[in-house]
Amino acid sequence: MKVLILHYPSQAYDKLEEVSYLLKNEDTLKMDDFLKISDFRHYKEICAQMNAYCVAMKYEFGAKKPVAEGEEDAEPEEVPPVGFVPDLLCDAQMYQWAGIGFGKQELYRLQKSMKKLAADSGATKLRFFGKITGKENDYFVAEAELEGGDEDDGEEKPADFEPKGTGINKFTYFVSH
Repeated sequence: MKVLILHYPSQAYDKLEEVSYLLKNEDTLKMDDFLKISDFRHYKEICAQMNAYCVAMKYEFGAKKPVAEGEEDAEPEEVPPVGFVPDLLCDAQMYQWAGIGFGKQELYRLQKSMKKLAADSGATKLRFFGKITGKENDYFVAEAELEGGDEDDGEEKPADFEPKGTGINKFTYFVSH
């Protein structure tokens, strides 16, 4: 059956009937005359293509490219560290025990969005806070801990002012649909 599907994907059912007929009448017919399958592959070409692909992908995943004559070795750009983002896909079972189900695809997209948010916002810690179901859109809420920064705008701050990341401003909430 595997051979039929591989070599005759659009006619597999018809070929199965043909094989069935040939098996039932094998004493009067030769099966080799009807089903002709050629499975010749040029393995040298296939291996050369796979090798070229592997070499090209090696450089995409961080390996240094060889430096040609006359070129200088460029320093790789530094990637900023991403803060801690819990794995929502692993936590999905706990959500299901609580009666909350998002679905794997939605959780995966939410996980990727939270990692991007952590990188863009510079949050040291980010967690999923909740989901608000609305009429037009559903809104996802993420709670982040941002590092406190010196917010000098040249303005005089009130006496009870607390900078970002401290006191009542310890958490920052991001909402998106």
